[in-house]
Amino acid sequence: MGFIKVPGNVDMATKNNALYADMNRELWTIDITDPTNPSVKISLKMYSLVSRRSTLTT
Repeated sequence: MGFIKVPGNVDMATKNNALYADMNRELWTIDITDPTNPSVKISLKMYSLVSRRSTLTT
């Protein structure tokens, strides 16, 4: 098994060969096709989504 450190992680989910993990205000998609060598494929920053959501709820 491989390991990727995800500081600030609270939630994670898997679907097919992808593991989705939050890291503070980012969402990482980690390819787990080869569990001995996982790799981060996409990192999305959530700053604008958080700001927009708070504006929509007020």
